[in-house]
Amino acid sequence: MNATAIPRKKQKRAPFDPQSSHQSNAPLAAAKEIVSTHCKSLQHDFQDLLTDSAINRFLRDMELANRKQRIVTKMEADAAYVPRSIKLKCTLHCTELAKQDAEYANLEATLQTAVKNFETSAKSTIVASTKLDIKVHRIAAKNTFCTALYTVSSAFAIKGEYPAAQVHRFANSIMVRYHEEIMPIFELDDFTTLAHLCASYVLATPATDPLPRPFVAPNARPQHNDAAAAAPVQNPYNLQEDEQINARTRKIENTISSIWRTLKTCYVDSWTVFLNQQKTNDQALQLKKMATTILTDTATATAQMQVDQEPAVTPEILQALISKSVSLATAPLLANIRKLETKISKNSNTRSPSRGASRAQTNSGGRLQQRQADPEAGAPANASSQRNKNNNSRTSNKRSGNRNTTSDKRASKQQRRSKKGRN
Repeated sequence: MNATAIPRKKQKRAPFDPQSSHQSNAPLAAAKEIVSTHCKSLQHDFQDLLTDSAINRFLRDMELANRKQRIVTKMEADAAYVPRSIKLKCTLHCTELAKQDAEYANLEATLQTAVKNFETSAKSTIVASTKLDIKVHRIAAKNTFCTALYTVSSAFAIKGEYPAAQVHRFANSIMVRYHEEIMPIFELDDFTTLAHLCASYVLATPATDPLPRPFVAPNARPQHNDAAAAAPVQNPYNLQEDEQINARTRKIENTISSIWRTLKTCYVDSWTVFLNQQKTNDQALQLKKMATTILTDTATATAQMQVDQEPAVTPEILQALISKSVSLATAPLLANIRKLETKISKNSNTRSPSRGASRAQTNSGGRLQQRQADPEAGAPANASSQRNKNNNSRTSNKRSGNRNTTSDKRASKQQRRSKKGRN
């Protein structure tokens, strides 16, 4: 079975424009999208390595430093602003009699001055510590870029079949040609020259100082590169040798262009997109606030004008309006109260007369007390009480009769026994 290789289509990378708009409104998401889109055209292993370096390290540190820088700017711009974490609310708790004393006012002023001094001192300390945090994260991002410069140069040197000794030369060429675009994104006071960038590269990579000489750009010298300059020119009219030199120069320039395109897209352009999107969001928020203020002021002015055009209202009219509003609001409640009163009156009229009769209750001494019924019950209540008395008397007679019968039977039995004994 023969295996047929399917030719792989060459992926074309479209030039990236940092000023173009993106779908995501979040600055960090827009920056990550730039890195992910570019890394899709690279090899899988190199893609994972570059994505981790650019997104999880460089953009994370730069975004954190940017967020803290905005906080510092806010605190420095507004002298009255105090962070919530150090804001104090201290008051003196004294009796009313002590507050009337003249010394209390002096003590209260002393306390407020102490609180104000503490907040000012704490705020300045927080600003200083936040600036230190910003600097540390920017330095970490700078070291990440230097490491990425070495990694990307090594990857493209392997792809171009260059010796390992040429890796630092490619990196030095990138720094010499493009340091003016690289260094401003970090905003470090002690990182402003090419020498600073080269020193940081040496500290972050296995390179040694001094670095190898960079490749010279084609427009800088007719020989195009150092390798061509070092070679003696025996025959200036040797076209074959010139073609070889030009081919080697074009290969070197293509490699440098590929290295810079990757670094620029994943680090420089991604951060540019982040800042542009953040600026766009800030402007949109300011415009929204301005529009809201204008619309609110316009609506308020219109309502005030309508109110001013209305005639003056007397207290009698206001009282009438209040009474009318109260009546309308309480009308449903009054209707429900009337319905309940009607139901209660109907239930009281349809009750049976026996419920109105007196009831017997037993007090703590065990005696029965007669509760008198209301006068409307009349004769039925008296008849009911008379029946209760008759029933009670019958029950007592029956019980006494039974006791007498039992005692008579016992007496007759004893008489019969005594007679038998005599006989």
